[in-house]
Amino acid sequence: MRVTLVSIFLEFAMMARKSKCVHEGTAPCRFCSLKGNRCVLELPHRVKLGAHSTKPAKSYDSPRQTPATFNWHEEIDEPPRDEAPSSKVSKETLREAIERISYIFPEFFFIHKPSLLFSADGQNSLISNTILALCGFFAPIENDPFLGLSSPQVRDEVYSKYVLEKIFFLDGGLLLSTPKLEVAQSLLMMSIHEWGKGRNYSSWMVYGISTKILQALEFHNATETTKNAYEYEVLIRTFWSSFCVDRIISSGKNRSYTYLIKDVAHVPLPSPDADFMYMNPEDSHVAVISDITLANFSQIPLAERNQILIYYIKIFQIWGDISKWLFNGGRRTEQKDPWAEDSFVFQSFIALKEWKELLPSSFQWSVHAFRVNQTVKTHVLFATTHLVYNLCIIYLNREYIPFLPHSTPFPQGPYEPPLLNPPTDPEYWKIHASDLFAAAKNMALIASQLEALNDPVEGIQDVPFLSNCYFFCATVCLYACKFPWLNPENNPEEHEFFANELMSYLQKRIGISPLSANWLTVLDQLKELYGFVTHDLERARRLNIGRDYFLKLEDSVQAVNSDVPPPIRDVPGVGDYLRKEESNNKRPGSVPMMEDYSHRRAPESSDLFLIGSDQSAHEFLTLFLQTITTT
Repeated sequence: MRVTLVSIFLEFAMMARKSKCVHEGTAPCRFCSLKGNRCVLELPHRVKLGAHSTKPAKSYDSPRQTPATFNWHEEIDEPPRDEAPSSKVSKETLREAIERISYIFPEFFFIHKPSLLFSADGQNSLISNTILALCGFFAPIENDPFLGLSSPQVRDEVYSKYVLEKIFFLDGGLLLSTPKLEVAQSLLMMSIHEWGKGRNYSSWMVYGISTKILQALEFHNATETTKNAYEYEVLIRTFWSSFCVDRIISSGKNRSYTYLIKDVAHVPLPSPDADFMYMNPEDSHVAVISDITLANFSQIPLAERNQILIYYIKIFQIWGDISKWLFNGGRRTEQKDPWAEDSFVFQSFIALKEWKELLPSSFQWSVHAFRVNQTVKTHVLFATTHLVYNLCIIYLNREYIPFLPHSTPFPQGPYEPPLLNPPTDPEYWKIHASDLFAAAKNMALIASQLEALNDPVEGIQDVPFLSNCYFFCATVCLYACKFPWLNPENNPEEHEFFANELMSYLQKRIGISPLSANWLTVLDQLKELYGFVTHDLERARRLNIGRDYFLKLEDSVQAVNSDVPPPIRDVPGVGDYLRKEESNNKRPGSVPMMEDYSHRRAPESSDLFLIGSDQSAHEFLTLFLQTITTT
């Protein structure tokens, strides 16, 4: 039986409307017998954590393999249970898990470690169990009986199952009672958990539920809905965490953001981390509201902007805007030349320049600054902030250089429609090509510092968003090493080294992360595509291979909220193949453990530098390569 969120909601709604059962300790009760209703007492027999199951044991190819889809009802081996699995975990192990998740997932900056570690209910809270679920999969503690790779709790996803059971099932479920911030936070973290496992649809839906709870809690009116400084700060931090996660799980997807800038630009940004950690949930101190918002970010004095977190949030806002512009068509729908002062591209470069200039010297990237941050466990936050900044530079510049440069011996703009006017600065394309490849180099160097901390003996830590950044960086490094005439520095060996290093980072995670496996597959195919063009430029020119040759799917990506199936546009041999696969209701050449319900026929972008986070990317690249190599 396949259980969907809709059926879960309907069942909860029926339970909520149902009259109180009249019973004598057994089911069905007298009221349900008379009415013919399903009695809520008819639940599976509950087994305490650790009890022996009568079900046959399952075999696993790998301790960290997960199914392609996660059915919250069918996949649960054990019946619902009241006892939190975290109750079996020592405080030392829980403390280590909280420390790991707090620093390797900087997007969860609402975590208040003192509350989790020292409050009466912190040990068994929903958040603690969610953290254990994340830690067991993305940052396991080697040989630990509860968070090691081979532990039953990690192998059988005990923590994540408990969290979802607690929210949706146990005691009638927490979801439809009253809005609770802890539930919103837990679902927000679970959205990254699901995204990192390649469960894109599940991630998106869980995230959506968390945002509705935040809206019900009136985050935009936090001063009126919270009773003290601690509650206010946690609510504000949870909102901004949700803002960043929105952009993370939408990466490589044409999805509408939940939070638009015009609606949240005046929401105060978080207070400094040190102030937050010293806040006491029991104090009655009135919240001191930060004056800093996204709207006035550049006008605030430096002394009030002296925390890396607000720069992290700001760069996510800029990156999200650029990503959305690209998926809405990028240069193909842009009406102005990129050097025009009122164009989106020009204004985005201004925003990035302003962001960089506002950074205090201690927040500028350097290996020394990274190591300083490492001593206080903020190095991943620091590194991610600079990765996203360089990713913005890549996105904007990559959009305008030739897709496959088989017909130009030097840096220039696109030679596929829509064409541009000659730039006002004759060095424009050379400058921006240099910026593109310099940004890729910067990202590769940042990645090398992060990966140097990954000790294979203690277990590889897999942070999905960092791997995502590695993928995007590797695409540009491959481009630079295969088409050195587009790089003014003309150093293909250096970029080939970076590309191989980045791919090796993903290779280490291929048995862990379905996302990394898919990204690595796409990179291998890009290498093949670029090699084909490089080794047979004449044929590539004759075929005029480019974006317009690659299957275009603007109709499908614009119809994300429509039930109308997108048209299949013909590339020689591709249309018939897809129609055949559609009629057979199957997908060719699947990569294990990936799911993608949102686009069953095609990737969401005709730009190979944006795709890769779903199954369809690799399938269409396969077809594209087959087409050009046999034409």
